[in-house]
Amino acid sequence: PMQDANEPPLTELTDEALLTQERDASEAIADETVPQSAKRLRIATYNIHKGVTSRRNRIHELRAGLHALDADVVFLQEVQGRNDLHAGQFENWPEIAQHAFLAGDRWAEAVYGRNSVREDGDHGNAVLSRFPLVSHENIDISDHRFESRGLLHCEFDFDGVAVHCICAH
Repeated sequence: PMQDANEPPLTELTDEALLTQERDASEAIADETVPQSAKRLRIATYNIHKGVTSRRNRIHELRAGLHALDADVVFLQEVQGRNDLHAGQFENWPEIAQHAFLAGDRWAEAVYGRNSVREDGDHGNAVLSRFPLVSHENIDISDHRFESRGLLHCEFDFDGVAVHCICAH
């Protein structure tokens, strides 16, 4: 293929150059000055379908399953901030918003972005994190009035490193 004269020449990496890059990456991973949390970040994402399947309350099972994943950050979709119908229908429905209930004491930060509001409640996205929250913003990306969609943008402090996370549905 012809190359544009304005572009820099393409170079092909030799086996030796590839090995050097891999060695540099390995040394960075082994560097003791890099915080352990910066070396590994476990992320999970799950659409909880409002904590109900086939008209059965699954929110307690979901909480146990999410806790068992042992993720550092969890992205959740279809999380309910409030649902008066489910609260009246199920005996053991949590009295607090689902994102707070699911976080429990496992995640220090639990952020909710409300996207859909109805008379009997609301739902949206949530992010749970073990790391401190710096900022968050829920961004409306709905393209019509019949279905609300949003992006929950969060910035967390991972041992001095600002990490931006976006949860979408």
